[in-house]
Amino acid sequence: MPEVCKVVEGRLRPEHIRIYEAEFLAVEVETSLFQMNPLKAPGPDGLLTFFFQKYWHIVVGNDVSKLVLEILNNNKNPGIINSTYVVLIPKFKNPSKPKDFRPINLYNVVMKLVSKVIANRIKVFFPDIIDEEKSAFVKGRLIMDNALVAMEFFHRMKKKVDGKKGFTALKLDISKAYDRFEWPFITEVLVSMGLLKKVSMEKAIHGIRVARKSPKITHLFFADDSLLFARSNQEEATRIKEILKVYEGASGQVVNFEKSEVSYSRSVGESVKENIRSCLGEKLSKAKGLGGLGFRGISDFNGSLLGKQYWRLLSQENSLVGRVFKGKYFSRGSIEDCELGYNPSYAWRSILGAKDVVQRGSQWRIGNGNKVNVLNDRWIPSNNGFKILYGASNMDDNARVNDLIDGDLGVWKEGLILEKFSPDEAKNIISIPLSRVPTEDKIILHFEKSAEFSVKSAYHTLRAHRDSLLPGPSCHTNHKLWYLIWKAPILSRLRNFLWRAAKNILPTRGNLLRKCILLDPVFPFCSNDVESVQHLLMECVFTRQNARNVLVLQNKRCCPVSVAGGALDSVHEFCRSNPSLGLKKSQAAAEPFETFTLDVHFAQVDVGCTADGYTVYGSIFKNHFKEVLLAASRKEGIEVEASLAELLAIRWCIQLAIELKLDKVVFNQMRWLFNSDAHNLVALGKLYGFRT
Repeated sequence: MPEVCKVVEGRLRPEHIRIYEAEFLAVEVETSLFQMNPLKAPGPDGLLTFFFQKYWHIVVGNDVSKLVLEILNNNKNPGIINSTYVVLIPKFKNPSKPKDFRPINLYNVVMKLVSKVIANRIKVFFPDIIDEEKSAFVKGRLIMDNALVAMEFFHRMKKKVDGKKGFTALKLDISKAYDRFEWPFITEVLVSMGLLKKVSMEKAIHGIRVARKSPKITHLFFADDSLLFARSNQEEATRIKEILKVYEGASGQVVNFEKSEVSYSRSVGESVKENIRSCLGEKLSKAKGLGGLGFRGISDFNGSLLGKQYWRLLSQENSLVGRVFKGKYFSRGSIEDCELGYNPSYAWRSILGAKDVVQRGSQWRIGNGNKVNVLNDRWIPSNNGFKILYGASNMDDNARVNDLIDGDLGVWKEGLILEKFSPDEAKNIISIPLSRVPTEDKIILHFEKSAEFSVKSAYHTLRAHRDSLLPGPSCHTNHKLWYLIWKAPILSRLRNFLWRAAKNILPTRGNLLRKCILLDPVFPFCSNDVESVQHLLMECVFTRQNARNVLVLQNKRCCPVSVAGGALDSVHEFCRSNPSLGLKKSQAAAEPFETFTLDVHFAQVDVGCTADGYTVYGSIFKNHFKEVLLAASRKEGIEVEASLAELLAIRWCIQLAIELKLDKVVFNQMRWLFNSDAHNLVALGKLYGFRT
């Protein structure tokens, strides 16, 4: 164990230790609880997470928080709370050995909560202490990254047919990976696989490089599987076996040789393979065909998944997968400018094929403007395609956006912009907000609020583009109905029923007859009309009394009064289950002055726009006694979206607070009763511009 633990020394820096050793707070407990799945299998106490979430603010919150914090901060013994059920789930029919079962531990919610709080605390510095070769379970990394890197290496091995130095790839499967760890090992080691990093630095294992400018890789880690890359010789095979033996002895884990396999580059001869087999063991020599990534067909969802990988190569060039692909395919530039290249792998073909998916919605967010080409890059939000449409007079093709920015003041050079560009494009440029602090330019996606790539948003964007190319009705499709159905705060089965009713695909007699099912289409309980969705749900008096099912299934006729009473009970139950939907408007109209100390000041801010393309801010500062300290308005010749205008108004208001030397300020932008003064200042600013 000392040999294994030695490689992780110094991984935790002082700032990491300070984060972890800080006292745990009640807010961390509450946040962690509501991140947990509410319907996971319960532990010995029989309580679901849903119970704690539903009654947290009513009954259980204080007691559970106190208990969890006692365990975390004061090392309180959880006692019987820490008991668990172990359930053995068979992997297949007729299991006969212990390894044929998958053990599942069912903990009590309180102990799950303790673990969740700890996990949330330490996951913030996981990227710093876990090697980049581990791509699973670390925020900001995708397990697919390592799959792509692995595919590149297998492509390299497949194409290598000459040379003296062949390559070997060893796929390892850890048997019962999460059940065999020894407690002393867990206590002393945070990054167990760091041993491979050490031996690769000592050049005991040389690894593989897919191109001259790509990083050399000795290992890739997934969830509980590993890939090792080495030269095809007896020395490195022996060293790998020694490493695995040391690791197994220290950790208690065991390599599952039945699921492990080895592959060789085409240049490796049979005699070399025999030597490696003799070192690694016969069970590791079972060969399997190495397939692709499993991208089946050119569908919109597949395109959005590939688009995510393209986006990561575009925005995270310094990641492991980014450096591998950049070194091989676009070492002299950006992925946006590269071509398919010579001898590309299937993974690279697929990713590059998703270029249009990202380019359809990507644009530059301007920071200092150093990276963005004025004429060729996509950076103007209001323009179609985000590019300059009408050109610029006397501007060099290689001009950068920073040429249009006053670096000292952090504002646009309005005179230069008005001189070089058309009036509309000049206004669009000036309307782009600039940061008050130096920031780098960044590529973002306009169709996602977070500005980061989302498979869901990309998929809907592709579907919308594809649908726009199809012939359809000239009238506008009403999407509000579908939005109201799927966002309705009701049970999922009811939303599904409403959707099927709106699409007229319920199995009514009329619909079944259209499907060539022979039956009488007339609704048998009223005999007034064909049994259709409209007749059942809207026209038939019989069904409006909700009596059909009762009569058919229970042979009872319902009283309309009892139906109405049941409906009221359902409404009351829904309101009790969704208290947040029943907030009184009077609560939002209360003034906050009395809830703060005397040294706190209050800033009311509002924003508006004019018909001639101006954005106007209004702000008023008051002390605790509602005395006005400053009232101001500002008028800018920019046109921006409402949400951005509100943020710019708050930024301007913060600058005013700094000038007034106010340390504690509560900013309010809600349409509350006491915010009418700021609203009036906006109206004043529309007429007179900047005033204080």
